[in-house]
This record gives sequence, structure tokens and C-alpha cells, in this order.
Amino acid sequence: MSEIIKSMRIVKMYCWEMAFDKKIRHVRRREIIQYMRCLMFDCVQMLFSHTYINVTFLMMYGTMWWFNIRFDIRFFAVASCLLSHMRLTVVDFFNNAVKDFVHYMAAQKRIQTFLLLDESERDNRLLSRSHSELASSEQNELPIVENNQTQSPKVICNLKRAQWEKNGSFCLKNMVFDAHPGDLICIIGPVGAGKSSLLQTLTGEIAIFDGKVRMHGSFCYVPQESWIFSSTIKTNILFGKAYDRDLFHRVVEATALDTDFTQLPNEENTLVGDQGVMLSGGQKARVNMARALYRNADIYLLDDPLSAVDVKVARHLFQKSIKNYLADKICILVTHQIQFLQDATKIIMLNNGDMIQIGTYTDLLTSSTSFARLLDDIHQFEQQHSIELYQQQSIISSTCSDIDEEMLALSKNTETKHKGTVKSHVYAEYLKASVGIIMGLFIVIILSSVREGTSIFSNWWLAKWSDDESYRYRILNNCTNIQNNNNNTVWSMSNAEWNNHRNQRFYIYCVIVFILVLITFFRSMITQFMFLNAGRVLHNKMFRRLIRCPIAFFDINPVGRILNRFTKDVATMDDQLPVDIYEFLNCCFPALGTVVLVGMLNPWSFIPAVISLIGLLFVRYYYAPCSRDLRRLESITRSPVYSYLTSTIHGLKVIRSYHAEYMCSIEFFSHLDDNTRANHLIFATNRWAALRFDWVALSFIGLVTIFSMIARITGYRYLSTADIAMTFSYSLSLMGVLQWMIRSSVDVETEMTSVERVLDYCSLDQEPPAQVPLNRRPPSNWPSHGRIIFENVSMSHSSDNQSSLALRHLSMTIEAGEKVGIVGRTGAGKSSLIQTLFRMGTLVNGHIKIDNINIATIGLDDVRRRISIIPQDPVLFTGTMRSNLDQFNEYSDAEIWHALEQVQLKTLVIDRMSNGLHSIVSEGGSNLSVGQKQLVCLARAILKMSKILVIDEATANVDNVTDELIQRAIREKFKECTVLTIAHRLRTVIDSDRILVLGNGELLEFDSPNVLLSNSTSHFASLVEQTGLAEAEYLRTLANMKSTKDNHDLDQESLTDSKETDPLLT
Repeated sequence: MSEIIKSMRIVKMYCWEMAFDKKIRHVRRREIIQYMRCLMFDCVQMLFSHTYINVTFLMMYGTMWWFNIRFDIRFFAVASCLLSHMRLTVVDFFNNAVKDFVHYMAAQKRIQTFLLLDESERDNRLLSRSHSELASSEQNELPIVENNQTQSPKVICNLKRAQWEKNGSFCLKNMVFDAHPGDLICIIGPVGAGKSSLLQTLTGEIAIFDGKVRMHGSFCYVPQESWIFSSTIKTNILFGKAYDRDLFHRVVEATALDTDFTQLPNEENTLVGDQGVMLSGGQKARVNMARALYRNADIYLLDDPLSAVDVKVARHLFQKSIKNYLADKICILVTHQIQFLQDATKIIMLNNGDMIQIGTYTDLLTSSTSFARLLDDIHQFEQQHSIELYQQQSIISSTCSDIDEEMLALSKNTETKHKGTVKSHVYAEYLKASVGIIMGLFIVIILSSVREGTSIFSNWWLAKWSDDESYRYRILNNCTNIQNNNNNTVWSMSNAEWNNHRNQRFYIYCVIVFILVLITFFRSMITQFMFLNAGRVLHNKMFRRLIRCPIAFFDINPVGRILNRFTKDVATMDDQLPVDIYEFLNCCFPALGTVVLVGMLNPWSFIPAVISLIGLLFVRYYYAPCSRDLRRLESITRSPVYSYLTSTIHGLKVIRSYHAEYMCSIEFFSHLDDNTRANHLIFATNRWAALRFDWVALSFIGLVTIFSMIARITGYRYLSTADIAMTFSYSLSLMGVLQWMIRSSVDVETEMTSVERVLDYCSLDQEPPAQVPLNRRPPSNWPSHGRIIFENVSMSHSSDNQSSLALRHLSMTIEAGEKVGIVGRTGAGKSSLIQTLFRMGTLVNGHIKIDNINIATIGLDDVRRRISIIPQDPVLFTGTMRSNLDQFNEYSDAEIWHALEQVQLKTLVIDRMSNGLHSIVSEGGSNLSVGQKQLVCLARAILKMSKILVIDEATANVDNVTDELIQRAIREKFKECTVLTIAHRLRTVIDSDRILVLGNGELLEFDSPNVLLSNSTSHFASLVEQTGLAEAEYLRTLANMKSTKDNHDLDQESLTDSKETDPLLT
């Protein structure tokens, strides 16, 4: 579930909502089946609990009937009171204890399994500063300084073998090098060579390890995928360190964040949201870099931090941060930026886990043909980058006012808490989700009423039988000296008549108890299954609404907040609510039946009943609102726990490298303490109410006793012995029933807040319809050409009328089969343009036509399913390699193998993944490198083979060879398709048919590269000039070659056309 929520933008672009809906339903169905099995045991337990007294009476009276043992009404009265008291302790508490013990054993087993996992040996491997040393250094720097004087920072790597899995096919082998202060070691190699794995071996994160790695001194690890937690930029940079104004500003300047701060509403104090959703990819990368620089560590491990920024910022980061700021540090840099290798003191070339070359730039250039060939092929490759790699995940719009607005929206985006009582429509919707409102009320009222009537009748029948026994054997006392005709009849019966009368009483009682057991079982089973079904229906409805809600919802709501609904709230609906509703009904109807019965037998009992009811309602008046709001508060304080835990797991490698485990634990415990405080107050409130309920119960029993004595002494009303026994028996149990009814009603109302929160998500705003009527659907082969027309298109990321526009009055035509490169500065609207094409934003004005069909008039699925995309953020989901390529099983294995072969992943899947297409892909594709995940995304596009392909900065995290592979595959496979490429490298789009230059959400230029470069004042020419003289000249050469080739092809086509139409040649 968390994978789907975190990657919802990709899910929507691939149109995989229904596939994941099917998977979630399948998992949910299995979960419901398990709940049904548990509820069957609960039903049996409730059957014993709620028929315990009647069945016990049946066995006792049956034994006495069989052996002809005499009994009287006194036995019934005493036994009834004792059995009622013993039911609570012997049956209910014992059953609850058994159930809790089973839950404990299951939880204990899972926790034990986790605690018995292998401990990390990273500190023992690395001999770096331990956490305790770092913690003490913040309090007193002197001990650390003394240690540093005895041993200077250095890195020693003598790695024989390292693997992520014990029998895994990939492993690092024979890595030998060392590093000292001032060294800059660059690690290069193709996709999947083991560059990131080597850095994680140095940090001690790799699982299987043989060799020696020593890191003397503190170190920081900057991962390839930036980690940002939900807080301010300043807090992300400080990361628990004390604020030093001068140091902070030096770090900000070194990472070029000072310019970004001027565009943000609160500068460094701006909230960035969960996973840094309000920042672009380049900004997130620089915040991660700034965090590392602020730590002032001895060793820096940088995993390709320059890939997310453009050439100007990359040069700034390399010069200011790596060369200057870290000049006296040990710096190990993984990079694809060949132009920076000349400054490295040592270069390590990796391939397939082996260190194939090591040396200086000059040594490798002269001695290694592979290194020289790499430089020749690249020719200063990696020069042009988009300032933002992951803007697709950012909802920052194209102007500063957009940024202000979105940031302020985020700062105000706190989870709302309902106030007051749970509204009646919540109960109605819950009942409606079960079996329908009318049917639900009918089942609940009829079954509960019949069951309670049968129970009271069985006790009354037994009391009358006991009364007959008393009069038969003249067991009289001062309570039974008044006789009536029925008593005389019993006394005057012959032995044969008495035996028949006695047998009749017993047989009828057996039938009554049997009927009672059946009704009790069916009521418990039907009621609980009915409300379990309500939880199932609401969960499915909530998920369907969630996956179809606008993408802006996921940008402003943390993952933990959404998961809270699907975990704790759904668990409450499944596990607690059905049982508690049943308990409430099982208290409510007996209470009503008892009041009616006791009132009929002795109207005086109405007086203490009314007094006690007023007392109970008075206590409930103070108890219910407090308990309800505390439950809501508990739900809200639980969301940060999930969010922080999710964020911590995502950034675990960074946290460990910074030795920030203790700090993060303290932060997590603070969130957990807030939630625990709310839980403690809930239990304390329950105890407060229980004491006062007991006081009211004691008062009621005393008053009933007094009024019964008054009625008996004054002779106001004739009370038979059975009537007196029934009155006292039910009166003693009434207060317990009323007390539990009040508490159960509060529990139900409190737990209905979970239903309330689920219903909030069941009413989320929805995207336009996924499907439209058949008469409005496009042809099955649409789009057959791929011609795209934008007519006065204005787009906003929000449906709010006051939100600023991300695109402003765009009008252009992209011809069928045309290759268009899209470039622009930060916030230009490049990703917004793509989102508009996929109908993921709010179209304010204008319309978009694809092959003369307005995409706003057809279903979302028809639009998104007919367009292919290679996203900037390669996302894989837990499952198999096949499911990640083909969620709907639309392609054969042969077609999938062919697609993998086209992107050169076939060998990887066959050799390194044990089960081929059915090999397991870990969560987020963690068992594949970023480049390999990008190639999987390319394979998806090849399988789909749509007439329109969108490439959204897809090659920033891959090496040059892989980038060329992707570009070649696109040129070959999508030759007849319309291709839109957001520029991540200018060289990637320089051979496009036309270049689209965006700025501030507006179309600045749209023409062929050669025409734009011929105008020295054009925006595109300005971007080319920023790449440097050599690269700019090379780009101009490529543009001229492209123009010459196009003119030649055009002449050839014209000649061919003229030959075909020349009448002299026929």
C-alpha cells in the first residue's frame, strides 16, 4: 500500500489503477477470510458467554429432575445471582484472557523473529567514530580531538568479496585502494557495475562481507536518491546539529541554495513536505549535499550528487563544495561527469563488480585504452542537465508566486479533527455499507428482541417451576405465606399428576434453551459478519476513491497520514467495531427487557431505575465527549508515528552514516510519547467512568431492596416468591448491564471516529471519469498518427480559483512522427506540460487535441493508456519482473523477453535473477540499480509501442553508454512515433526536429535547433552558450549536421515524388 501511495503519479501515468485495485482487493479478500475465521471463534465464545447461565441451569435442573432432588425458589434466586456474577469472571474474563494471550503469542513471535535477525557489524568493520563518541563530542570536543591527534583520518579498503545476498549472482570482488586527507577518488563505470554497492560497502551496509575495510574518522554518505524528511529546509540541513550562523551560510553558499532561498516564502524556514515534495530534484540533491557539508566530517562518500543539477550548478557544486570546501577531506565520488575526472587524485573503473582499472587521470589516459575510448565516445558528455531531475514529483509551479502559494498551502496543511458528536450520517453510511439501512435495522432489532424475549421467558419459566416446587413441598417462609389458586392446585396434585407436571416443565425448558442457543448463535454470527462486511465495503470504496483522486492530494498529504486510514482505522473497523457493536446490542436489549420485566412485577422499581438512569446519563454526559475527542486525538497523533517511521526507513543509510540513530530515536519516541499520552488518558478516563458507574449501581441495588421491602410489608401489591426472586435477580444484573451498555455506547461512538475518518476519504474529490460511453470513446487504433495540437492551453496544479497558472496560453502544433525536445529553466513548466498531456492538472483554458480528438471529451484511461512515458523517477513495485513490465498480462513471454533484449536486460534477468521473468523484485526495486530500473521503464515503453512517447528527463542517473543505448533504442523503435523529450542533456535533444523552449509557463520559442541557434539572441542559444565554448561548438556542429541531413532527405523525397509524377518518365 505504501508503495502505491508514494508512487501514485507513476501509477496514474501508466494507467495501472485497476491493476493495483485488483491486487489490493485480492489481499483484502484474504485478510477478510482470516477475520471471518477469527469471528467464528468469537461467535462460539459469545455463544458460551451469553447462554452460560441458561445452559448451566439446564444441567443443574436436569440433574435434580433426573434424580428427583427437591429444590425451591430460594435455590433459584441464589443460583441466579451467583451464576450472573460468575459469568463475568469465569467466562468473559477467561475468554478475553485466552484471546489476548493468543494475540500476544502471535505478536511475540513476530517481534522475536525481528529481534533475532543478524545485528549490523558496520561499526566493527569500519572502526569509525562510534555513536557514543560522536554524542560525547557534541558535549565536549576535547576527547575526540585527542583521538584525532593519535590517528589521522584515512580509508583502507582491501575487499575480497561482498554481496547483498548469500547466494546472489552479483558481488564485488578484489577492491583494493586507500585514501588520505585531500584525496578525491572518482568511481566510474556502466550501469550495474557496483558503484553504489561499493560506497555502501564502505559504509558497512552490505550484508555479506569478506575482507578489510577501515574508515578512521567520521564519515557522511550522500545517496543517489535524495532523502528529505518532512520539516523545514533548515532543519533538514542541521539534522540535529547546533545552529552556527556563519557555518550555515558558508554551506548554503557552497551548495548554491542561497538563490533558491530568495524564491521561497520563508527562505530556509520553508516547510518542504513529506519526501521533500515541494522541492525540485536539484534542490533536494543540494539540500542533501548541504546536510553533509554542515556535519564537517572527515570522510565524504558522494553517490552521484551532480546528476540532478544543470551544468552551471554542477560546476558550482564541484568547485565550491567538493574542491574547495572539502579540499582537506577524504572525498570518494561516484559520477558520470567525465569532465570532472581531471581533478581527481585517483580514478577507479568498475565493471560487473570488478575493479578493472585504478590510477590517475593521466595514467589511465595513457595506459588504458578503455578509459581513452570512454572519453572519446563521450566528448565532454554530461554537459547539459536540467536544473531539476525530479520536478515531476514537485508541484511547484512556474513562477515565484506559484511557489509562495504552494508552500503556504503546505504550511497550512495539517490533519483536520472533527469536533462534537459523531454525526448520524456516519452511522447511516456504516449500516448502509453492511447490508443496507432498512435490512440492517430489521435484522438487528428483530433478532435482538426475539433473543431477549426468549431469554427472559426461559428464566421466568424456571422461576415458576421453582415456585411450584416450593409450594408442592410446603417450603414456606414469611415471604411465601400468601397463597393463590395456582399454588393450591400444585399442592393438591397426585404424585402421577405432579410427575407429569414436572416432566412438562423440564421438557419445555429444554426446548426454550435450545431455541435460545440457536438464536444467540445466529444473532452473533449474522450481526458480526454484517458489520465486518461494512468494513470490507468501506475499505474498497475508500481505496477506489483514493486512486482516482487528483494527484495534488498526494503532493500535500504525507504518506503516513494516508496509511493511518488504511492501517489503524481499518483495523478498528475490522477487529473491534463488530465485537463492540454486538456487545452494545447485547447490553441494550437486556437492559430494556429487564426494566420492562421488573416494572411489570414491581412498579416501585421504576423509581430507583429512573434515578439510576439519570445518574448514569449524568456520568456519560461528561465521559462520552472526552473519550470521543481523546480517540480522535489518538488517531491524529498516530499519523506522525507512521510518517516518521516510513521516512526513517527510507533514509536509514543516511542516518547510520551520520551516526544519528540516537537523535532519530529520540524524535521517534517523542511522536510515540504523544500517542501514548492520548492512549493513557483514554484508559484513565475509562477507569474514572467505571468507578462512578459502580457508585450508581450500588445506589440502585440499595433502592430496589428498600422499595421491595416496602411493597412487601405494606401489601401494596401481591408478589409471589418467583416474582421476588426474578425482581432481585434481574435488579442485581440490571446495573451491570446498564453500566456496560453506557460504556459500550461510548466505545462504539469512540470507534465510529475511525469510520468517520474513512468516510472522509470516501468523499475525496475525483478526477474526470476513467471511461466514457462507447459512443464517445476513440477508435481502438487511436492515436494512429500522433499529431498533437495545443490551443490556448492554461493549466493549474490546483482546482482553487486563486491558484496561479503553471502554463499560460500555450498554442502550438506538433506534427505526427515529429521529435520535439523540451527545454527551459527552473519552473519553466516542462513537467507541467507533460502532466497536462496526461490530464493530471486542472485545465483552466483551451484544449488539447490528439489526432483531431479533444482529450477532455474522452475517458482518462483512454488518454493515459494510449501514451507511453519513460519517467524521470524509475519506479518498480514489489512483485515479479513480469508484473513490473506487464501489469495486465497483455503480452506473451516472448514479447517481454524481446523487449528486455532490446534494452540489454535479458542477460541480467537470466543470469542474475534465479527465476527469470518470475524473479522477485524488492520494494522500490531495491535489488536493481537506478540505471537498471530506468532500462526496465524503457522496456515498458517498447512493449506498449504507443504512437506518442514522452521522455521525462529519463537519463540523468545512468552512465553515458546506457544513455546512448536508450537514445538509440528510442530512435530505432519509435522512428514513426511522436516523441516529446524533456531535456536533461542538450545533446539528447539537439538532433530533435524542433526545440520547444518554455519560460514562466509560456512558450518562448518553438523551431528547429539550427534556426534557433542562428539567432544569437534566442533563449536556446543562451542555454547552449552556458555549456562552455567547446561543448557549445560541438552542439552547433550536431545541429548543422541534423539540418543538412533533413534537407538532404527532403530533396530525396522531392526527387522521388517528381519521378513518380513526371509524365515523360511513364
